Amino acid sequence: MSSNEPFAGVETQIDEVADGIFRLSTPVAAEHFPPMGFTYGQFLLMGDEPLLYHTGPRRMFDCLVTALEKICPIDKLRWLSFGHGESDESGSMLQILEAAPKCEVLVGTMLSRLVVNDAAPRPAVVLGHGETRKIGRHEVMWLDTPHLPHNWEAGMMFETTTKTLMCGDLFTLMGDDHPATTTDDILPASEELRQRLPYYSNPQAARPKLEEMAALKPANLAGMHGPVWQGDGAAMLHRLADALDG
Repeated sequence: MSSNEPFAGVETQIDEVADGIFRLSTPVAAEHFPPMGFTYGQFLLMGDEPLLYHTGPRRMFDCLVTALEKICPIDKLRWLSFGHGESDESGSMLQILEAAPKCEVLVGTMLSRLVVNDAAPRPAVVLGHGETRKIGRHEVMWLDTPHLPHNWEAGMMFETTTKTLMCGDLFTLMGDDHPATTTDDILPASEELRQRLPYYSNPQAARPKLEEMAALKPANLAGMHGPVWQGDGAAMLHRLADALDG
């Protein structure tokens, strides 16, 4: 990415992708992220205890707030979560927690120990692997996914009522103009990108975790960089496991 301001004048798109779950997607043009541009996605689970999944990079904070407050004033956020410690996952964590004084970070054990509890102004609320928590109209489950796709502390979140798996960097696509949802096959393009940019730290060890997530039978695969894929999520995750074994 170039050193000038990639988010200046950029509008974040807002779409409801499942019941009470909104995708906030911010495009970055090809001039800032060659060759095709890129998108950064966050997911807002609305209800009595709103939860934001992913923070976006620090420099994207103003874009995020402008979009978020069309749905939920930022100071009403109750929970913040993300999959691992990285700029696009957690870069705006401190700004969000400052703007939302009642907001707490809800993550897994290793992520709390390695990222949140040292950097954040208040300690994380921890969910163990497979543990669920009711947050208003939604129920979320934390899944530890070490090194999937990267980082020791990595994890993912599953919303049980809508069967939405917030799967972070899985199925990453290039481009700055994606639909909010799709039923098209996203695996070939995401695998082509992975072959060119091998961002999985240990792809040959991914199958057990992917099969565990497939057993949840997700209907929505809500990745951070691209559209929300809708369909037989178990089959798609099994196909990804096969591709990573290849």
